[in-house]
Amino acid sequence: MSQDISFSQLLGEVDQGRVREVVIEGPEIRGTFTDGRGFKSYAPNDPTLAQRLYAKGVIVTARPSQDIMQWATSVAISWLPFAALIVVWIFLSRRTKANGQLFGFGQGAALLPTPRVFLADPTYWRGRADEARTVAGRLGDHDPSGRWLKSQRIRVCGATRRRKRAGL
Repeated sequence: MSQDISFSQLLGEVDQGRVREVVIEGPEIRGTFTDGRGFKSYAPNDPTLAQRLYAKGVIVTARPSQDIMQWATSVAISWLPFAALIVVWIFLSRRTKANGQLFGFGQGAALLPTPRVFLADPTYWRGRADEARTVAGRLGDHDPSGRWLKSQRIRVCGATRRRKRAGL
C-alpha cells in the first residue's frame, strides 16, 4: 500500500537517502523507500529533480504519461453534443415523413382522428340523415316537407304508379 506524500517531503527523503527507486510518469511520481514502503507524489515542473535523484543513487524510471483516458474523455465531451443533435434530427425527420406534420402543428379538424362510431347508435343515424337532407337541399331537388321531388313532380310513396302513367 502506498501513501501520498508532499513533494517537499519527497525531496527531504531523497536528501536523507531513504528513497530506493522512483517511476516518473508525467507529473506523477511513484516509488519505494529503502524500508519497502511505497509512496506517491505529484511533482511540479522541477528541472533539478532528475539530477537530485541521480546524485543520491535512486533508480529512476521515466515513462510517458498515460493520457489515453484523458484523450478519450475529451473526445467524448466534444463530440457528444454533436451526436445528440444528429439523433434528434433523424428522429424529427422520420416523424415528419410519417405524418407529414412536425409535432402535429397545422393539422386541420378534418385530419384529426374521429371517435369510433357504433352502427347501432341512433344518434349516428340521425346525424347522417341530417347530412343527407343538407346535401339534398344544396342540390335543389328537395322539398322541405320531404314528400315531393321538384324536378319530376312525383310523390315518393306512389312513385312507381305515377312513373308508369307518365311513361317513365
